[in-house]
Amino acid sequence: MSIDGLIISDITGRGIYARGEVLNISGVTASDIRGRALELFSFSKIVLKNSQFDKCGDVFLDLYSYASFNGASLIDVNNLKITNVQSGYDTGLYVFMADREIKLNNVTIENVPDGRGMRIYSSSTEANIVIADCLIRNTKSSGNGGGIHLDNAGNTEIYRTTIENVEVSYGGGIYSSNKSNNIIISNLTIKNATADRYGGLRFISDNMIVEDSLFENCTAVSGVNKIFDFSWSGDNIFRRCTFIHNNNLKNLTYETGNHTLLPAAGWFEDCTFTNLRINNSENNYIFDSSESSLTLKNCIFNFQTGSARLIQKYNLGAPNPYSILMDGVTINNSGGPQPLMVLINYDYFGSTNMFQFKLNNVYNGTPLNSMSAINSLVNSNIIRLQNGALPTIVP
Repeated sequence: MSIDGLIISDITGRGIYARGEVLNISGVTASDIRGRALELFSFSKIVLKNSQFDKCGDVFLDLYSYASFNGASLIDVNNLKITNVQSGYDTGLYVFMADREIKLNNVTIENVPDGRGMRIYSSSTEANIVIADCLIRNTKSSGNGGGIHLDNAGNTEIYRTTIENVEVSYGGGIYSSNKSNNIIISNLTIKNATADRYGGLRFISDNMIVEDSLFENCTAVSGVNKIFDFSWSGDNIFRRCTFIHNNNLKNLTYETGNHTLLPAAGWFEDCTFTNLRINNSENNYIFDSSESSLTLKNCIFNFQTGSARLIQKYNLGAPNPYSILMDGVTINNSGGPQPLMVLINYDYFGSTNMFQFKLNNVYNGTPLNSMSAINSLVNSNIIRLQNGALPTIVP
C-alpha cells in the first residue's frame, strides 16, 4: 500500500490508519488532528518519508507480532517533522515491535508537552537501530527518556543528533531500559536536560563508544544519582567529549553520602570537563571508584568555585583488582574544592597499585613529573590520604 502527497487538516480521530504487508507513506502533511496523527500496522516493512505533522497526536509505527512469523522487519523513516504534539500523548514518535532494522534519519520532534521525543520498542535484542541527523527539543514527561527512550534495544547507533530542553523522570537525554548489546554514539549533543535521575543519559551496555559529543547543563534533581549512568563492567569508551555542567543535583543539600556525576568505569580520552557542579556538601565527586577501573588519558579538568571534586578511590577489600590511571591529565584549578582527590584505605588491605600516575600529568601549569611533585599535592591538600599511600608511578 502506498500513500503519497496527502494533505489532512482539522479533523477529529486518526489522521491516517493503515494495515498491510508493506506500507509506503510519502509527502503527507497533516495539521490540527484531534487524535493520533498516523497509525500504521505492517507485516514486514514501513517506509515513512518527506512528511510533517503539526498540532496532532503522536505518530505510531507498529510491526506488531507479524515480524516473528517471517523473521525480518524494517522501519525506515527519513525527513519527518513532528511539531506541537497535542496534550495527553506521551510520545512524539513511537516505533513498536521491529525486530531487525530501525532507521530514523532526519527526524525533527519539537514541543511535546506531555511526553518524550521518541520511544523505540524492539521485539528482539538483536535489532539494529540507527538514529541519525535528528533534532528533539522542548519535551516534558513523567516517564523515561525525555529525548529518546530505548526499550529492549539491541545494537544502537546514534549520529549527529541534538537533544535539548527536555524534562523527564529518568534519563533526561536518552534512557535505555534494558541491556543493549553494542552502542556507538558520535556527534551527539545533549543540552539543558533535566531528570529526577540520570539527567544526561543512561545505558546498560558492556560495549559503548561515545565520540565527539557535548553534554551541557544536564541535571539530576533528586536522590543520590549520577548525571550519567552506564555499565560498571565492559569496555565503555568516551573520546573527544565535552562535559559542561552547572547547578546539578541542586536539591541534594539535605542528603548524606557521596554524590557523583559519572561512573568511574571505562576509558575517557581527550575529554574536557568544565565546572562540573553538584552542591556544596563535602562528598561530591566527578568519579567515585570502588568497584571498577578507570583510565583518564589526555583529559582536561577545569575547576572553579563550587565545582565537584575530581575523584575518590575507596578500597572495599582485599584483593582489589580495580585501578585508576591518570595519563596526560591537565588540571586547571581556580578556586575549586580541596582536596580534589581522596584516597581512602588505599593500601589498608594490601592493595598497593590502585591509583596510578604517569609522569606526564600537569596541575595548574606545574608538571607532575616526579614523586616529590606529586607529594607536594598531598602537602597542599590537593590529594588527601585517609589510611592511604601516594599514587604509584607507572611507565
